[in-house]
Formats: sequence, C-alpha cells, structure tokens
Amino acid sequence: PWAGGSAGDRRLRDLREAGLAIESERFAPGDDAPESASWLWRLGSPHAHGSNQCIKPESDKNAGSAPLQSITVRFVPGAAPSGALDISPGASSPLAPSFSACEDEAYRRELLQAFHSGRLVSNFAGRKEWSLWADPAAAYDPRPVLRTALSKLGASLGD
Repeated sequence: PWAGGSAGDRRLRDLREAGLAIESERFAPGDDAPESASWLWRLGSPHAHGSNQCIKPESDKNAGSAPLQSITVRFVPGAAPSGALDISPGASSPLAPSFSACEDEAYRRELLQAFHSGRLVSNFAGRKEWSLWADPAAAYDPRPVLRTALSKLGASLGD
C-alpha cells in the first residue's frame, strides 16, 4: 500500500535516490468530467548515477533474444510418464500455476513475473528436451497459456 502525505513524499524521494525513474501524470477523467486530484505513477528502470541510460537487470540483458531457442518442450497426454514435469495446478513445479491462478490471465501474470525474476528461463537449464504433463482431471488446463509463453521465448514445441 502507498502512503500519502509526507510519508508518500519520503517514499518517492527514497526511490528516486535509489536511482528509480518515476514519472507522474495527473489523471484525466474525460471531456465533461471535473478535473481529478488523482495522479498516475509509472516506475521505470533504475538509472545509472549521472546518466540517462537505464541499467538492465541481469535477467533482462538477453530479453531481446529468444532465451529458450535451444530447448524442445513436449506436452505429453494421458498418464504421467516417468521424468515428465508436472504442470498441473498446485504441483511443486515452478511452471505449475498456483491454485489462485487457475484462469488464463492470472496464470499469464504468474508466468510473466517468473520470467522477469529469471525463474522461468532458469527452470529449463541443464537439459535440451523437456516433457511437461498436466493432470487431465484437473479443473484448469495450463498448457495453452504455457505453450504460448514458451513459443514466444523461442522454445521448439513438439507433440
């Protein structure tokens, strides 16, 4: 939660001193609406001291490339085969959606957060081929969302 007043001013100052770029803009409610007292804030990447260049976190340095381009992922149907990573909701795999993310948009947000923290790509370290399995009896099927995310990251998707 954000604090207003002097506590909010202190937080803004501390974040700026830490090098975080912060943009603000007054909220414009529309043509006939009265002017709003609300502000929209955008937190950017940290800036190098004394320069306008952004410092990219280590996990983002290869963000323009396809970090999983050398990986092949197969989604296997039926009973769980030996060695397959369980991506069923609530499974212990880092690729499995939490029970609170059992809808497409919530799972996309979980995957995006895992990508930006470096957990998504690091999960595929050490092997060139991966088999992923989702319990067919589960109420939510994460495969379509995960398939889209992995293909955007350059993984080859096998059948």
